[in-house]
Amino acid sequence: MPHLMMEAIDSTWPSPYCGRSVTVLNPTTGITVQATVMDKCMGCEGSSIDLTAALFNAVAPKCDGRCGGFQWWFN
Repeated sequence: MPHLMMEAIDSTWPSPYCGRSVTVLNPTTGITVQATVMDKCMGCEGSSIDLTAALFNAVAPKCDGRCGGFQWWFN
């Protein structure tokens, strides 16, 4: 998750968001994956998130590098 989002609710570490489940949706393909928040992304801005290689390949198999338009939410 974006570091500013994780730090906004609590300055302690680990963040209360750690361990929470999220759904990530690629609206172009309709592919969704489930993920668990593990850490903060220092390079992510706004609501951008960083995925493991396996999750990224599952939700965006035809995308190289950074991709936009994804949606995500807490379960």
